[in-house]
Amino acid sequence: MSLMPRTGRPAPGKSKAKPGPTQIKDWHASLGGLALKAEKATDSLERMLAVCRSTLAFLNNLLRPGTRYQDTPCIILGQHYLSHRELGIFHRGDLTRVYLQELCTYDPVEAPIPCASKYRTPGHTDVATWKFNIQPVAHAKLRKEGSLLNSTGIPYIEVALQGERLGQLEFTRHAETYQITSLPSILLAAPLQEQCPLDFDGICNIECAATGLRAVLKFKPWVQQQQQEGGGGGQGAVAAVKGEVRRLLGDGDTKIAKFEGHWQNRIIAQGLENNSEGVLFDIQDFPPVPSALPPSINLANPGPRTVARFWSAVIEAILYLDKEAAEKGGKSVVEMVNSLLTDELRKSLLYTPPSIMPNGAAGINKSGGGGTKEKNTHEDAGVEIAAQDSRPLPPAIRLQRALGRCLSYQLQYVVQSLTQAALEKESAEMEAVKIAVAAESVGGGGGGKMVSGAKGGH
Repeated sequence: MSLMPRTGRPAPGKSKAKPGPTQIKDWHASLGGLALKAEKATDSLERMLAVCRSTLAFLNNLLRPGTRYQDTPCIILGQHYLSHRELGIFHRGDLTRVYLQELCTYDPVEAPIPCASKYRTPGHTDVATWKFNIQPVAHAKLRKEGSLLNSTGIPYIEVALQGERLGQLEFTRHAETYQITSLPSILLAAPLQEQCPLDFDGICNIECAATGLRAVLKFKPWVQQQQQEGGGGGQGAVAAVKGEVRRLLGDGDTKIAKFEGHWQNRIIAQGLENNSEGVLFDIQDFPPVPSALPPSINLANPGPRTVARFWSAVIEAILYLDKEAAEKGGKSVVEMVNSLLTDELRKSLLYTPPSIMPNGAAGINKSGGGGTKEKNTHEDAGVEIAAQDSRPLPPAIRLQRALGRCLSYQLQYVVQSLTQAALEKESAEMEAVKIAVAAESVGGGGGGKMVSGAKGGH
């Protein structure tokens, strides 16, 4: 029995069926495919460059707008999304699939759950595993001379992407693990404007102990604007991204590749050992290609974002900017922060509190609860702090913050190869479930219970 989808034109009078949730070619399928292609690279340098390409694609998605209303950032206490995508790419003769998990949580120990045991049976082999664990932390700052769109004295926001284990890409067959130890910050140039420009600033470090390779990508913000204002962009133009790959073995330290370009356009890599050149990253390979540069966001009405759960964490972090640190930036920075804490930003999070008492304690339960004495004491202290928090947020969110917790964003991909026999067995099992559900629906389930269908994450 063939499990490959049919191709060709639909029958007369019938429209072409829409792809199911697991067949769509969204950003999850794109990143899963990049991880698989990186694993298939023939040598360690090619794999390191492919990991750099995959990381650039991930960062690119972070700043992209979305297309679906349900991908709008909102107030969340936590979300855990599990699904998979059929990649349609062969690995050593077998079809491949990526299992994905997205988490947004305040729990410091929560992590993606292990794949269900049925995916560990013979015929399902892990090819690559990719993880991100990011905690956005926002800082209000003042533009200094020679920075940010060539303007000075204007406040802006820098969102640092922090975490003990920011990113990790592991290739089982090669016994290689690529650690992403730092990521560039996200800059919001004009947070109070309807179109707030976004860009990256800082360094991305990627290391692999097994191969002794280390890649460093340096991001310079607002290069596109500087080139437009100066009429540049040709030979000698400033690059938005510059990077290099070095081989660190023993006492050796050899630069073996370099690259430069723009993360919203094209980045060219050069191999220094064999004098080769090629395209490391091309935005045309990741449609839809943005029509406006730089990317932007309206914090008061962000609309859909490609990585909506990430932006839920970012906007929540902006609401909890360090006001004492902001005061060091001067009056204009303080005024910007105070403006961010108004109802305008609340509207962007799709939450309207029924009432906000003068002390901000609406809905906060001060009566305590069950549990150990130490736990109750800690939580009671958090309740008291939350009661003084006047931010227009749900009580549960203010309590988490009072307990010293921050919203983090996690993403995990597990790329697996599946033999034809395994696919046929899985298809037979799914067909048996459908038959059982249909039989129960027709027969009333023995007790008149109607079953409309099986639930599952997509």
